[in-house]
Amino acid sequence: MLITLAGINMINAHHHAYLVALFTSAMKLVVAPEVWFVIDPMQ
Repeated sequence: MLITLAGINMINAHHHAYLVALFTSAMKLVVAPEVWFVIDPMQ
């Protein structure tokens, strides 16, 4: 995890939004879909 965060910090802010979206998508695959089904509508 620390290596990933360090890598993200080195990347241009231009791609920051893309990385956040990519990270969020990855987390959705890890977290139970039922949980995201409840959280997504709130965002």
